[in-house]
Amino acid sequence: MKLNRSLMLSLTAALTLPASLSAQAESSTQAAPPIAMANAATHTSFGYLNALMGSSKTDLYMDGKAIFRNMKEGKAKKPKKMGSEGYSIQVNAAKIGLNYIDMTLNLIAGREYMLIPTGDVSAPQALLIDVPSLVVPKFASHIVFAVAAPDAAPVDVILDGQPFEVDVPAVAFSQPRATAAGKHILELQIDGVPIYGPKKVNLKKGQTTTLILTGTLSPDDNEPLRLESVASKGL
Repeated sequence: MKLNRSLMLSLTAALTLPASLSAQAESSTQAAPPIAMANAATHTSFGYLNALMGSSKTDLYMDGKAIFRNMKEGKAKKPKKMGSEGYSIQVNAAKIGLNYIDMTLNLIAGREYMLIPTGDVSAPQALLIDVPSLVVPKFASHIVFAVAAPDAAPVDVILDGQPFEVDVPAVAFSQPRATAAGKHILELQIDGVPIYGPKKVNLKKGQTTTLILTGTLSPDDNEPLRLESVASKGL
């Protein structure tokens, strides 16, 4: 068993998720010293990435209003600022209306969220990233790593040849961790066997970068592993 594992928070959902869904973030055992929370008294941010295999394009609605439209597989857009309140959320096939995910979610002020539908259209799952909005020093960067590949065994993140996160489960994510801003070499491994990379990543100063592994490990599916990146300056 590997030591110094980061505490993970995972969320899976069937076609219809529970009426209340609010993940509680935990501090990483390997995290840097506490960093000031962002001044976000009334707002949160909400992002979206479509990792649902076979969906082609999806729309996301909040309280019946289209928030993200025609989102291709593996694509994300900049998170949107939202009010801290409860929302009814639907993820549908774009222009068709077929519902994949139906859920309610209470957004809490001072936190950043990203919803990632994953799995395939016959059995959708939902990964909800829920992390505190932090003030990141100008010389540093934060990383959140998420595994949206539902068949991936626990994944290790190797940064510049050294373990950065270990045993991140499928359909789960790590808490924000600080590292130096700038260019790094990232590799993903399972039990010491590389599954993605090495790949150059450029972490921007004063921002949190969420890295999301999508696709599948199965050689029979036409959904290769990809690494998507979403940067945020906080609220």
